[in-house]
Order: sequence, then C-alpha cells, then structure tokens
Amino acid sequence: METKIYDLTKDDNLTEIFSDAASVINAGGTVVFPTETVYGLGANAYDDEAVKKIFKAKNRPSDNPLIVHISDLDMIDDLVTCISDDARKLMSKFFPGPLTLIMKKSSKVPNSVSNGLDTVGIRMPSDKEANGFIKACGVPIAAPSANISKRPSITNKKYLVEELSGKVDMILCSKNSPIGLESTVLDVSSDKVKLLRPGKISAEDIEKVIGKKVYGYNGEDALLPKSPGMKYEHYKPKTKVVVLNGNDKSIINYLNDIKADDAGFIGLDNITQKIGNKKIKLKSFGKDISDASRNLYYLLREMDSENLDIIYVQAMDSRGIGLAYMNRLLKAASGDIIHL
Repeated sequence: METKIYDLTKDDNLTEIFSDAASVINAGGTVVFPTETVYGLGANAYDDEAVKKIFKAKNRPSDNPLIVHISDLDMIDDLVTCISDDARKLMSKFFPGPLTLIMKKSSKVPNSVSNGLDTVGIRMPSDKEANGFIKACGVPIAAPSANISKRPSITNKKYLVEELSGKVDMILCSKNSPIGLESTVLDVSSDKVKLLRPGKISAEDIEKVIGKKVYGYNGEDALLPKSPGMKYEHYKPKTKVVVLNGNDKSIINYLNDIKADDAGFIGLDNITQKIGNKKIKLKSFGKDISDASRNLYYLLREMDSENLDIIYVQAMDSRGIGLAYMNRLLKAASGDIIHL
C-alpha cells in the first residue's frame, strides 16, 4: 500500500489537505491524524469494512472496541439512543477535550466498532486539526491510537511514518501531542458512573460536575495492580521496563549502585541530574508530572532504540494525571515495580 503523507506544520493549505483526507475516508480508507492526546488511526465509523482495515493495520485484536470521534454535538444523535443528564453535563463542561463517554449505541454503529456491545465511546477532540479533519469528512471517525498493537502510543510524527507507512492510506503529521496520554474513558450508560480508563480529566474533576461519586480507579489501583487488566501487555517497548517507586534519594542510590552498562533510566530533572553512574543511559521527562505524561511514550520509544537490556522508569504520585501516567507505565512494565 502506498501511503500519502502530509506535514500540517509545513503546509498551510489545510482546507485542501482535509478535503483530500475526507475523500480517502469516504472511499473506505484509513487516515492517521493528530489529536491533543495521541495520534489516532481513523476510518468512517459507519463503514464496517473500513473499520476492519484499522484492526488489520494495527494488528489489533478484533475484540477491542474503538472510540468514535466527532467534530460537533449534532453527530451524536445518530450514534447513541440515549444521552443521560450526567452525559449532558459532562459534554457541556469537557467537550471538546480529552474525555470519552460510553453511552448506549444506535443500530447505525457497526459491531466492528463496538465489539458487539450495546454501547459506544464518543469523544470530541479539542485539537483544531483533528476537528477540522473530522468536520471535512462529514462522518464520525472511529479511531484507536495510531500505533502497532501493544506498542507505545505515538505522540511524535517521527514514529508515525516509521511504524505505519505502507499500512494506511494517509498520514497527517503535525506537532507533538500536547497531553501525550489517551483520553479519560467514563461509562455514563447507567446511573452508576464508572471510570474505565484514567486520563487528564480526573474522577475528582468529573464528580464536581455531576455531583455524585465516580466508581472505578483510585491511586492504590494504579500503584499496586490488583486485576488482570492492569497487567495486560500494552504500551510496551521491546526492551524490558521496570518501574522504580521511591523518593528521590532512594532512586538515585539504587541507580548509582548498578554495575551493568546495559540499563537506562527515564525520570524527572531533579533525579536524572543527580545520577553519577556514567554507565546508566539517562533521559529526562522534564520538571514535573505534566512533562512526564506528555513525554512518556516518546521517551519509551527513544530509549528502546538504545539496545539496552532494561529501562527503569520513575513512578509518580497517583493523583490527577499521575493516575493516568501510572496506569500506562505499569502496563508498559507488565506490573513489574520495585518499591525502594
């Protein structure tokens, strides 16, 4: 397959580019596009055969449902059968943005999108390029993250072409994803609102809007996995990943004592700048949890190219977006964590 590639940061004729991308989508093709969370791999959500191409390109298990992306609220009417009061409040507050709402689906949504479930996830990206692309298509776009299944999601255009060229019809490259972790996924299909995947928008943020408890993830779940789902292989580089959980001093001492020269560490500036062991390959997230979340996938991929035996990564406080960070990191490490 020949993949057509546009760099949106270098070509200012976005109207023409989005028109070309829409032609691909409406002809049953696949298009990679930027969002504020991670890059997505999209197809017409109403086209069953087109959606199946997503699974083939990603080598993704067919029993894994997809999120449907919209550019305006009018698109929801044909996708769901009921919008609860909770959903309306949350859409008013967080759409567009990094929030996916699980609602009862309509008969127009193919089983390939929902994995045969009676629900579908809906999200409206806040990224202007994503929104412009979807609007040009005129149809909702089913899209998981744009990467080979089980690998770290892609937040940087460098890896889009490297990993997906020849597997999709078109790639729309742009800037690095500013959030860097996938959207919060919230089930609002019943009266009991449940957090299915943590993201930038926290359970506390949601509770303030709907005025009731959100069930699901908490900090303990993220730091000490208790369910098979937390240990499912996902977001994984080829190199073994181990999480280091401790204070700055304990992590620095642990890394300075390592004798092997085939290990790497990814952490915040205040740790990486104090490690004296020259045998350790170091990469810094930046100064805080926002930097760590934004750069996690990119630096896992960068460190993976160093041909190491092990990558150590700093654990973070499981509050706010730290919960999402720990959720993704522990899956990348298959739950392998050292408490210092």
